[in-house]
Amino acid sequence: GGIIPDVEVERDLWKPIEINLERKSLFFDYAVKYVSENPNVKPGFEVTDEMIADFKQFIKDKEFDYKTSLQIALGKFEDEIKEDGSESTFENSIDNLSSLIDQEKDNDFDESINYIRKTIKREIISSIAGERGVYEEIILKTDKTVLKAVEILTNTKDYTAMLSKGQKKAEL
Repeated sequence: GGIIPDVEVERDLWKPIEINLERKSLFFDYAVKYVSENPNVKPGFEVTDEMIADFKQFIKDKEFDYKTSLQIALGKFEDEIKEDGSESTFENSIDNLSSLIDQEKDNDFDESINYIRKTIKREIISSIAGERGVYEEIILKTDKTVLKAVEILTNTKDYTAMLSKGQKKAEL
């Protein structure tokens, strides 16, 4: 059955915009650009609103685009309409839906702002301080699993109870 954790920590699920920004290496590319323009940046920096605006312009300049599940569904619908020969009947509705989808894609960026901030920081730190810097500045300070482990280890009563419970399971 595999390993079952004693404590489960809720995992973050990536949104399509996040997946595609990662897949197209845009965070990495931005970090390279940023570090070359700001050679004195130190690992303890914070991602500012100006950096977010700069990143947004950067991905726009790179012509970043991705397909949402709604766009894929609309594409299938358009194919069905073409096959059916009723394109003119639905033309205005499809245009309206396409506009709404574009607005939703703009909202996607805003909804992913925390992920975007964290990932820009991760890539810049990786560029200037390597993997060790990423662990020291990001993972050890923000990772949900690491923070939960620290919480358990600093609570002697709960930690002892978990060890006892595990020992009883092992004896079975």
